[in-house]
Amino acid sequence: MFKYENPKKLFENKIINILAGNNIVETCNALISLGLYDYDISWVESILLEKINSNNLDIASSAIVSLSHVVRNHKDIDIKKWMSVLDGIPLRIQLAGVAQDLIDDISIYSSYKRSESPKPQSSLKKSFRQP
Repeated sequence: MFKYENPKKLFENKIINILAGNNIVETCNALISLGLYDYDISWVESILLEKINSNNLDIASSAIVSLSHVVRNHKDIDIKKWMSVLDGIPLRIQLAGVAQDLIDDISIYSSYKRSESPKPQSSLKKSFRQP
């Protein structure tokens, strides 16, 4: 049985060292910490932009979840930039759920009204469907 533990807030230099390493669990925890705590949003977004494209599903998923936390905590991110990033990810079915959660969080928590929130492009929609 898994037990939820809130990731600790890490100092920026610690995050940089973790992300430069090869420990997947520490990397995922650092990414989640970025979304939960107050860091410079531009810095956080630049890291998440890089890690969201990781070949490792755990890291990519953690970056997506972290961005969901950023949306909930800070409300305003560059929605159009992120929607195009999500659309450009070679979405694997394993990431579809967290990517859809992020899209939902953008619709619910961002300053954009649901009707104004950018819709994912057709390739993203197709990726969410089971064959």
